Amino acid sequence: MAWTVTQIISKFRDLTGRKSSDQISDANILIEINHYYQYIFPLEAHIIEFKGWYTFDTTATIGTQTLPDTVLSVGPPVYSNDDDAVLWTDEKRFYQEYPHDYDSENVPTDILLLDRTLILRPIPDDTYEIRLRKTSSTPDALVDGESLDVDTYGQAIAYGSSIMYLLDQAERDAADEHTPTYQYHLGIVRSYIIGQQPTGRRPRGGQF
Repeated sequence: MAWTVTQIISKFRDLTGRKSSDQISDANILIEINHYYQYIFPLEAHIIEFKGWYTFDTTATIGTQTLPDTVLSVGPPVYSNDDDAVLWTDEKRFYQEYPHDYDSENVPTDILLLDRTLILRPIPDDTYEIRLRKTSSTPDALVDGESLDVDTYGQAIAYGSSIMYLLDQAERDAADEHTPTYQYHLGIVRSYIIGQQPTGRRPRGGQF
């Protein structure tokens, strides 16, 4: 039987001790659940469905592109105008290669990921398609009354969102009490994900 959002809300109340809507409404609980589900869960679990490609078109003379909120992280491979490009994360080395006053325009071949901004070099002189591998992105928000596509996600989402809420409320002891069970259910999710991937590919675990 698939977990529903209503069940997750009920479990959240049990775990946080907020039994009454006077303490926190269902609507506000759903906000807490979706914050975890959309922005933490994809990074923790490395779920296949939340990956894919981030694609955008360059604009002539514009050498930067900000990642949208829906893209949590990107990585190689990277393509520029259908050719291989290099994704940099070392800011110092990148600017040694492309000084801050660099103003040459051409097809971008190198991209620096700086915080949530992509720095394109050479600066585009025309419209080119850039593609980067999304290593994680935000799923659509959960809506009260719907069921989860994957049943094994339910417990992990309930525990993860409850722990985040308790930490925000400075109730660390209660959060720490639930953390081992959260890690257990997150392990079940990761095992499920491993089972969906081709042999030889394994997700890398995160830390809460």
